[in-house]
Amino acid sequence: HPEKEMMRPLAGEHSDAILAVAVGPSGLVATGGRDKRLAVWQSSTVVLSAGCEGIVYGIAFAGEDMVAAGSSAKTVEVWSISSKSLARTLTGHSGWVRCVRYAGDLLWTGSSDKTVKTWDPSDGSLVSTLEKHTDAVLDVAVSTSFLATASSDRAARVFDRDAKSLVRAFRKHEADVLCVAIADDRLMASGSADKSINLWDISTRRLLRTLDVRAGWVHALAFALPESDDTSLRLLATGADRHLLVWDLATPTEPRLERSLPDAHDGAVLALAVAADCSFVVTASSDRTARLWPDLLVPPAAAAPDAAG
Repeated sequence: HPEKEMMRPLAGEHSDAILAVAVGPSGLVATGGRDKRLAVWQSSTVVLSAGCEGIVYGIAFAGEDMVAAGSSAKTVEVWSISSKSLARTLTGHSGWVRCVRYAGDLLWTGSSDKTVKTWDPSDGSLVSTLEKHTDAVLDVAVSTSFLATASSDRAARVFDRDAKSLVRAFRKHEADVLCVAIADDRLMASGSADKSINLWDISTRRLLRTLDVRAGWVHALAFALPESDDTSLRLLATGADRHLLVWDLATPTEPRLERSLPDAHDGAVLALAVAADCSFVVTASSDRTARLWPDLLVPPAAAAPDAAG
């Protein structure tokens, strides 16, 4: 696999599993882990290393200089990268904060308290609370019009982002829904502990395809739309079997597996993020490392030739 030769490891900072990863607007990478630590990386250099109150389950950049970490302390810590200091702590969840996303100048957090909360990170104020789940909210994804959630109640849900009204609960999984991703207000993907990924059409509310991952829980999903002559939407997935998978969704009802990287890490691959310009993908693992994968979204046939070429 030539991809592994190009891979760049981010290692040596965490002493336990890395559970969360995010990519910032300028290409910075943030990692958070079971060791209760948060790190921000510029290339392979750590520019912020901080201890958090609890196990870091969710992480997101909030603009250029802020990074937010949600943890088992039931709080979200917002850190300034430039001053290397804690700017504020968001309190209000009564359970572990399992996921953090940033969109539309707001932070969105999901918790084991069964709620999704929206915050203004600039002053730490609570904007809204969504109480529509019957079990822990494990992941959230935000698009222009919609909010998607994954829950231990085995359902993925889509809400109107502004009205916070339920569009639909999607119930086809046979175990906890661990992750969700949303693309263009059009498609949603849900990944589960039942070792499958469901691909949904949001407008018709129809199940387009079930992808059987077989080898393990699906821990993380992401959509990516590279800006190139080949503009097919991609779906990326990682899981307990150490694989990193990429599907071409030129025809969403007929996903084509484009890449399958076995042993992308030396442990379960627990988190995944894509750079805004799709120039690299970053994964994080129970092996205590994160890994940067440049050009992963370039179709194999278009990738740079080897030395013989």
